[in-house]
Amino acid sequence: MLNCHMTLRTTILITFSLLISACSHHETLESAQQNSDVRPVLVVPFQQDTLGVSTALEALLQKNNNLYIATLSDIKIKEGKQRHGGLTLQDRIIKNARANKINTLIVGRVSGPRYDKKRSLRAKTVCHNGVCWLREVSCVKNSLVMKTDIRILDYAQKKTLVETSVKLHRNWNSCADDTLDAPKLLDQQNSLSQEMTQELNKLVLKTLF
Repeated sequence: MLNCHMTLRTTILITFSLLISACSHHETLESAQQNSDVRPVLVVPFQQDTLGVSTALEALLQKNNNLYIATLSDIKIKEGKQRHGGLTLQDRIIKNARANKINTLIVGRVSGPRYDKKRSLRAKTVCHNGVCWLREVSCVKNSLVMKTDIRILDYAQKKTLVETSVKLHRNWNSCADDTLDAPKLLDQQNSLSQEMTQELNKLVLKTLF
């Protein structure tokens, strides 16, 4: 009997928490569209986005209470087919977003991250028993470049709010005699991707507000 009461109480608490959450945030596209203080926005999946920049940008923008970040289900788009009736997936998303009165769209294309490395020899002074000499050490200069072309469109005003590119670089050196492990390429790519997402988030918020 005690277990039943505890289960019932737990269920009530969970239901109450969900109701509070629903009241404190915009749960549906329709409710957001009825609120003049909320702007529905759709982040169209970026082209060539191998690191999920657009998905990460969505997650950051969702933290802003003055935005409702629409999903593909909001505009009745199913992922899978890249073409439908001669339209690309991106074309279909934009068309359906406008049909569902989502007037602010974020469109982008990601280039990179492009990795490049240059090998070189570094002269290093080595001393032993008071005798010193130069020794050549093999080193690698690593570089990553990542660029995102982004457009923020406002179909209600029939204009492009911003159209620009954000370009980021990451450089690091590694030598054969380094005592510390060199940064891993994948870690650097992920770090650069996160930095890109932060920069795009700042750009979007600055443009919309």
